[in-house]
Amino acid sequence: MFVADVQPPEGTVVPVIDYAQFWLVLGFLILASIVAFYFLVVFLTRPRPPKAAPVLPPARPPVHALQQEYLERVDEVARRAAAGELTPRRAHAELSVLVRGFVAAVSTVPADKMTLTDLRRTELRGVSHTVGQYYPMVFGAHDPSGTEAGIAAAREVIATWR
Repeated sequence: MFVADVQPPEGTVVPVIDYAQFWLVLGFLILASIVAFYFLVVFLTRPRPPKAAPVLPPARPPVHALQQEYLERVDEVARRAAAGELTPRRAHAELSVLVRGFVAAVSTVPADKMTLTDLRRTELRGVSHTVGQYYPMVFGAHDPSGTEAGIAAAREVIATWR
């Protein structure tokens, strides 16, 4: 005899048969594992984006061309300083920027972003000495009197670079 075959007396309320919580949890876990399976299949088998080609640094121009360019810039600073357009302090600051920029352009040393202490730690003794000569002229308490020595030092560093 089955429970469904038994008819309760008329007018009585039959309580609902409760299922065990285990079956509810098991059903949700099975459903979640099916969804996770399809998600993982789609996620793990999707086509990968192509790898970007490595970015190569731009080719550096020949040293001779850079020497000519920077020597012309030094000449321009000398001309402007002689004409009185630049104070000696400003001229030395521009010469320091030019020397550092030239070294950064022709070598792997980022001299344009380095302090004098950092420059002195490199193998570029002549460059660090020249930039060190500009520091008292640029940052000193007294105004420098002339720019000839600074211009000559910049020309020497740029012209003798190998």
